[in-house]
Amino acid sequence: MNNFDLKSYREFLFSKYARQYARLQYSYVVKYGFMLEQPNEIDKLPTSIKSNVLKSLVNLAKFLGQYESFKSKLKNYGIKWSSSDKRARLLPQWRIAYSLNPLFFRTIFIQHYFKQNPKALSEKILSFLPKLEDALIC
Repeated sequence: MNNFDLKSYREFLFSKYARQYARLQYSYVVKYGFMLEQPNEIDKLPTSIKSNVLKSLVNLAKFLGQYESFKSKLKNYGIKWSSSDKRARLLPQWRIAYSLNPLFFRTIFIQHYFKQNPKALSEKILSFLPKLEDALIC
């Protein structure tokens, strides 16, 4: 990693971002800053921290005036920002929704499921109609 003044970088982050986010970005640069020069190591990171490390490296590259160079290195190494599995990205959001309100979560999940699988919805409605008729006759 290039030698640079960590103190001035920290001041840069705290002047640009909220305290907690700046602190997170700074800690990632301290730990993973060497990846600015070795971007092939980024793919070895767990997916849970990969995007945060990339964000912190981008901030560092911008601070050092090496953003375009870093961006081309990422492209050359074929490093992507996120996973291609959409379900894996949605899972934390689903967990939060469920923990806040299980009934609301089930409603949203069912709406999402049937929007993705309209044939399943029509089959469920057709299977429900005879039960509805029986309930109305009584």
